[in-house]
Amino acid sequence: MATIMAAPSAHAAEAIADQAQSASSQPAATPANSDTIPEIIVTAERKQESAQRTALAVSVLSGADIAKTGIQTADKLLQQVPSVQVQPSVSPTTGLNVAIRGLGTDGDNKPGATSIYLDGVLTTTMGAELYDISRVEVLRGPQGTLYGGIATGGAVNIITNNPSFDRDSGSVSIEAGNYGLVHATGVINTPASDTLALRAAVNFTRRNTFSDSDTTFLSEVNARLKLFYKPNADLSILLAGELYRGNGVGYDGSKEVNAQGKVVGPWYPASGDSNRDAYRLWSDISYDFGFASLTNIASIERYNKYSEVLTASSPSVDGYGALKSVTPKRDTITEELRLSSAASSPVSWVAGFWYKNYHLADTADIGIPPGSLPVTEAATLLQIPEEQKTNQYGLFGQVKIPLFDRAHLTLGARQSWDDIRYNQYYTYMQPFLSCGAETPGGPPVFGPCTVPTLYEGSFKNFDYLVRFDYEITPQNMVYALTSTGYRPGGGSAPRTEYLASAPVYDKEKITSYEIGTKNRFLGGKLQINGDIFYYDYPNFQNQFVSYGGPGNVIQLRSIVGVPARFFGAELETVTQFSHADRLTFSVNYLNAKYTKDSVYTDPFNPTGPQLAIDTNGGVVPHAPKFSVNASYSHTFDLGSAGTLDFAGTIHYQTKQAILFDPCLYTASLCQAGVTAQTLTQKAYEVTDLSATYTLPSGRVHFTAYGRNVFDEKIKTDRFGSVFNLAAPAQYGFIVAADF
Repeated sequence: MATIMAAPSAHAAEAIADQAQSASSQPAATPANSDTIPEIIVTAERKQESAQRTALAVSVLSGADIAKTGIQTADKLLQQVPSVQVQPSVSPTTGLNVAIRGLGTDGDNKPGATSIYLDGVLTTTMGAELYDISRVEVLRGPQGTLYGGIATGGAVNIITNNPSFDRDSGSVSIEAGNYGLVHATGVINTPASDTLALRAAVNFTRRNTFSDSDTTFLSEVNARLKLFYKPNADLSILLAGELYRGNGVGYDGSKEVNAQGKVVGPWYPASGDSNRDAYRLWSDISYDFGFASLTNIASIERYNKYSEVLTASSPSVDGYGALKSVTPKRDTITEELRLSSAASSPVSWVAGFWYKNYHLADTADIGIPPGSLPVTEAATLLQIPEEQKTNQYGLFGQVKIPLFDRAHLTLGARQSWDDIRYNQYYTYMQPFLSCGAETPGGPPVFGPCTVPTLYEGSFKNFDYLVRFDYEITPQNMVYALTSTGYRPGGGSAPRTEYLASAPVYDKEKITSYEIGTKNRFLGGKLQINGDIFYYDYPNFQNQFVSYGGPGNVIQLRSIVGVPARFFGAELETVTQFSHADRLTFSVNYLNAKYTKDSVYTDPFNPTGPQLAIDTNGGVVPHAPKFSVNASYSHTFDLGSAGTLDFAGTIHYQTKQAILFDPCLYTASLCQAGVTAQTLTQKAYEVTDLSATYTLPSGRVHFTAYGRNVFDEKIKTDRFGSVFNLAAPAQYGFIVAADF
């Protein structure tokens, strides 16, 4: 991954294919072999614009570099983006948790703080399969006006390559690496006529386990087909579909961590499985009226999963395994209709309507009493069926007004409405588990017994953006902005006893203040961008897992709202020493603290007193105080023998809490055997190296790489007794050809 940068890439000018509605008119970009830093065109604000002229903290990763290094996972890809923390979730019902500037989400019963879009479509379940990519845009800071009610931290736009009318073309890439890795990608592009073009891409990955646990086995296949129809200069129609099938968990949940947080050995070997299949259909239709363009993006997404972990805790600690079979089914429908001003308009504006319908149906079986191995159905402690239905609506608009020479005022607004319905039923299967008393003072009822949790809630919110930018010169800009973001409330941990009330949590809202600057110097050879930001967060929603029942096998998800504030600064530089040498460097400071103590109700003692958490002044998870990224690349011109590229990337960050847990702030609330150190990842450094030889034709590439070459052990998540570790040292070889 060494050649992927959080700033313009040397190959980005070759890979700025945009979405269908703008595929016919790409602004000029600096040639990739230039001695200056190339311009990158982004659509971060729903229009084509140079990244350096976008008054927003946005980083761009080029598809050419992604393809060359074989990066396929978003956690590894986004490692180099300033102020971004990505962790694969241990929970079998979720995918990636993306935290930007300390704003993240742990768990699976609330929307994430970062919106992930693929080709303009909000994706909630399939994840980001990174193949045949044009570019990835990462927007830092709340994006409440243009991206809606689940973008308090920011947004990630993944833009895949569209069909091209130029010629028949394609590519093939084959990768082999340690842990039995086999990865192959194939792409075919063909213009069927002057008005219709097709593009098909297939991606396959298979890898053995990282450790004694077979839960890290991974096998995935993706297939994407795009049809692009353009009968005239005004109308563009893109129809697309994608299929996905996967097996294996893909993360390392087999390691024992002692009270000091150090990995000391494997847990009892776990056996698990996770079968996933999904499909996504979407369309992107645009018509240019001259004064404005009308765009409609619609999508349907379905996701099915079956996960089962047969043992997940250490016999030496509590003698328990933990059967956890989870079968979520998720359906998502989205619709966005927007009208945008013409590119030549002196006043730039966009207005639109957005809708999302989300339906989750989920069943889970949890728990094994002592001595019950091997797992049997009769050993189940708890059965949990649940259903969630969400309807979200939004009206949005944004306008950029020229004030005077080289100065602009941008105003944005969004009105959101969210309706949420949540049903869950806890059935305690064993006779020693109690549903509590049905009536005050009555006798407890023991299993099998069922406790329902029913929740219905409606939320509405108004978000705004006010921004001023001034171009000191065509190469130097300063800007200042204030904006808001919002996430709706919902149901928290389920009701665990007949007489307990169903816990709920309120909506949260963030107000952001930011000043920044973007600059090019030395004739375009040096780029320096920086910003300072402050977030006011009166009710920051934090999710954690409550443990209880025999052996702490049963887990309940709880939401605690805690006031917090975030202050930070980011500096990014790119130096183009020559067409062959480039250095990128970024350093980020983040001071994230809770500003008040908080309380929560223990789901396993719902009638007891609320428990105080000493969060005031405590650290916020996913928020290392300092992080540094540096990447250097050099190209050797071998003349008639081709070229040889060497690149190296270093990522360093200070310690951070890996998730919200009361144990971080109040020792008396720690689970047995857990300390604040256990829940903290120490400071670490990750080094990636790569070398690529390209034949004189420029169409055949051979790449050797090493990722996390010093094999850092990095904790990323925790679920029950299991700690998730990031991927260990990996190395491999890639052969790629374009035709």
